Amino acid sequence: MQIITLLLALCASTTLAKPLAMPQSGEDPNWKPSPGTTVTCDTKSDKFLGLYVGPQMGQVLNQGCAAMMPDCAYPDKHPGILCTKTIDFALDGPKSSIQNALVQGPDGRLPGWKAKLAVYPPAQPKNEAGVFWQVKDCYGYFAHLLVNWVDKGGCHSNAGFGLGNITAGVESSLEGTIFEVTVVQAE
Repeated sequence: MQIITLLLALCASTTLAKPLAMPQSGEDPNWKPSPGTTVTCDTKSDKFLGLYVGPQMGQVLNQGCAAMMPDCAYPDKHPGILCTKTIDFALDGPKSSIQNALVQGPDGRLPGWKAKLAVYPPAQPKNEAGVFWQVKDCYGYFAHLLVNWVDKGGCHSNAGFGLGNITAGVESSLEGTIFEVTVVQAE
């Protein structure tokens, strides 16, 4: 009898735990960057991302964030994983991910290029709690950089989704963390 009760409890906890921790996307319409966040656009590059055609922004950012964050941040991409309802994950060092994306230049499409998303947290003293991020932070900072027009605090222009970086402002453990979008030649 105890074995049956134990098995039923295990099945119930597995069934209940999965829906609680299944973000399909980091997009959150209520997310805002922390105060004092700054953006630096790469004005020397003649390349930009065309995220309206081919892999779109949501797909590129979610796949990039899933590659950089712990498996439990995107449990839907890791079948069979059991996760607690954690939303804050430690950012224990630089992370990067190379994603398929339409890279363009002044004369159109540039085959053989991909988007690179990178995150660089500031060094933390040993007595500090550390840097923590949520899925919506990963998605949000990159989206803010890409979607907002240059005059609105982003790197978007008439050419397309511009390259550059965004540095998280104050009132967050992410303060000083740099989120960078560049392009690299495919290997």
